Amino acid sequence: WVTLILSASAQGTVNWALAVSTSFIGQTNGTTYSPFVNSYGLANPSGSSGNTLLSQGGVYYYELLTSIGLNYVPSNLSQFGTNLNNSWVDTGLTLTNSSTGNGRAAAINPNTAAIANNWASGSTQNIILVGWSANLGTTWSAALAHLNDWGNFSSALYWNNPQETLYFGVGTGVGTLTIGGVNPGIGIFGSGAGQLNYTDTGTGNLVMYELLTVPEPTTIALVGLGGIALLALRRKR
Repeated sequence: WVTLILSASAQGTVNWALAVSTSFIGQTNGTTYSPFVNSYGLANPSGSSGNTLLSQGGVYYYELLTSIGLNYVPSNLSQFGTNLNNSWVDTGLTLTNSSTGNGRAAAINPNTAAIANNWASGSTQNIILVGWSANLGTTWSAALAHLNDWGNFSSALYWNNPQETLYFGVGTGVGTLTIGGVNPGIGIFGSGAGQLNYTDTGTGNLVMYELLTVPEPTTIALVGLGGIALLALRRKR
């Protein structure tokens, strides 16, 4: 009886080694600010959009999240949490953009049968993928913490890390799959029922929108000089 309980509560497995596929390409958009943070009234950025290529100098991470109670793409940070009934929860499964394949993702831990945390074997749950630039954090927990403390985190970046551009986004498609507990595990990406199809031409794109562009040091210096000039003018008056 104890054995049966342990078996029923075991975490399911995912065929994470097959995450690199034609069904997923991460993209960035530097022409629009992400709706997940306050951009402090700045005008829309003037960057470009495209696939997440390492040749362009950017490292990106992607995390698989799961939920029982939510079956729609989150619209605010409060919908990322630890309760499967009312938030999107981390599975611990991470991808990064590979050096080949035009921005396609590669599993960081490429086990054929990877354990998916918070997803019990035999249970049906909804899944999404989130993506972010490495300068937001090298783990999902770090990136989420920085997003939730955006005022302090972005202020520090603004003054200490010139020319930094950060991105964050959520895949627009939601999948629904029943996970198993045997090798090789369930396939997450693909065109099958309930799978995630995040391609550059599909309807389930994962686009990471700009969070903040930190100006060059000369720009910051000019802003500072302008403030000093205004202060001096006020004193003369």
